[in-house]
Parts: sequence; structure tokens; C-alpha cells
Amino acid sequence: MRGIKRHEPKWNYLCFLLEHLCTRCIIAKMTLDEMLRSV
Repeated sequence: MRGIKRHEPKWNYLCFLLEHLCTRCIIAKMTLDEMLRSV
């Protein structure tokens, strides 16, 4: 597993992209919950 990460920056990029998407999803969900609560 360690060897793959070292010579495959593709995986690091994919993990970064996935983390970014998850963060955006969480923020969107929180914003949606706030909107529903204020209505």
C-alpha cells in the first residue's frame, strides 16, 4: 500500500478530490438543514 502512494500521484489526487467532494457535500447538507429550519 505504501509503495503505491509513493509512485502513483494519481491516487493522492483522487483521495484529495474525494475529500474535497465530501467536504462540499457536508457543507451543502448543513446549509440545507439550516434553510429548512428557518422556513
